[in-house]
Amino acid sequence: MKKLLCFVTLLLLLASPALGEGLPVLYLDASQLDYVRTRPGTLTAGDAVLPVAVKYRGTYSFTFTGKRNYSLHLKNQAGESQKVSLLGLREDDDYVLLGGLSDSSRLRNPVGLALWRSLGYPAPRSAPCELVFSGYYKGIYFLFERPDRKSAGVPDYGALYR
Repeated sequence: MKKLLCFVTLLLLLASPALGEGLPVLYLDASQLDYVRTRPGTLTAGDAVLPVAVKYRGTYSFTFTGKRNYSLHLKNQAGESQKVSLLGLREDDDYVLLGGLSDSSRLRNPVGLALWRSLGYPAPRSAPCELVFSGYYKGIYFLFERPDRKSAGVPDYGALYR
């Protein structure tokens, strides 16, 4: 059943008319990562090559050996934060790459957040992609806007709880 669900998910992703020719490919190159400190690297999306600070995201997903989640902080050549729109998402300097290994359908987060937005609530958006990390193909990932006060619609004077 699990394999059938994964196969149907892949068919839905690849057959979507919004995706056109197929999934966009992100190339992420970075040195040895951990989940505490960010490491310098580069992110290639189409023709754009962007400097990034990258680290593993989440202590539970850190235990996954093949498909870990990543937190990306886009930088300019001087090392300062740089806001860029990736894969049609909002212009920002912080993004999250989720492999969805703990979710066999790989669609729980994107569908749940899309449902939340359809009800009129603010929520982060996502875009499917394929990830190549340091020359190794990692599979299908979702690039998410970082969950923060911007994506949650919380004003500067409001509070955001985890």
